[in-house]
Amino acid sequence: MSDIPGSRNKIQLEATLMRAGVSESLAQALGSAVNELLDGLDSPGTFRWSALDEATFQSIHGNKWILADGRSVPGSDYSSLTGFSNAPDVRGRTLRGKDHGAGVNPDGDTAVNTLQGDLTGTHTHPTLYNGSPSPYPVLLLAPGQGLQPNNASPFQVADAILSIGNGGGAESRMKNTTENCFVKINW
Repeated sequence: MSDIPGSRNKIQLEATLMRAGVSESLAQALGSAVNELLDGLDSPGTFRWSALDEATFQSIHGNKWILADGRSVPGSDYSSLTGFSNAPDVRGRTLRGKDHGAGVNPDGDTAVNTLQGDLTGTHTHPTLYNGSPSPYPVLLLAPGQGLQPNNASPFQVADAILSIGNGGGAESRMKNTTENCFVKINW
């Protein structure tokens, strides 16, 4: 099979059904135009998730895509358009949509490519008072301060039996699967 120029095997001449009277050069031009259109749908800075490794992904989509691993990309369209000299590094991280004033991100409308570190929010654990669950937690986990007495509780810390299980792992996380994340760096 002969590839249509510029196609990277997306459309091949032999796979194109044409009615009589269409020349091979017209079919090639049409195929090339369609392939260019398809290739231009994703702009630099677009992410794609895949189970493929980088070499396999690039053999299909071209070297315009790289792993989003923080590598230096000077002179790329991504760098020119965003002003960032490195690709995003999303290894082992989840992506968060930009807030755009919705008030969902407690840190506000953070800039694109801002890395937020691990954080456990303020929360309470059930406590026991005389062997029964207390409707008033006597201790609160305060950011940067650890466990602190809850002054709103009618019970005193000395009256409580606090039990926090030691189950858990090295991180707080949602259910997830691991995939490679690629970012387009050139048109």
